Amino acid sequence: MHSGGSPNTAASPMNHPLQCRCGNLQGHVVLPSPSNRVVCYCRDCQAFARFLGRADNTLDSQGGSDVIQVLQARLIFTRGTDSLACMRLSDKGLLRWYARCCNTPIGNTVANPRISFIGLLHDCLGAEP
Repeated sequence: MHSGGSPNTAASPMNHPLQCRCGNLQGHVVLPSPSNRVVCYCRDCQAFARFLGRADNTLDSQGGSDVIQVLQARLIFTRGTDSLACMRLSDKGLLRWYARCCNTPIGNTVANPRISFIGLLHDCLGAEP
């Protein structure tokens, strides 16, 4: 995850916007980027949504979280990184990132730096294709 500008600006058609609910934390995903889309139904993802008080917005009707996995190097924050917070549900659990200003879930990473992807939750991704 990077902070600051990049050669591709947020207005570029090659970027996908990312922001928290209140707009304090902003950035983008540099495209094209290899990605995977999954819906996760694990108890930890459900507990994270409840921890943030966002279960109604984050989980689907069956309790799943819509997650887009991208390389961390493709994620650029352009403002509000002072609002970025992290928590863990267990000692060996995923690192779960969120915007503390409005409790918007951002994504999940593993603690091993050799595995460099982030699972971005749909809550922080704009509706643009």
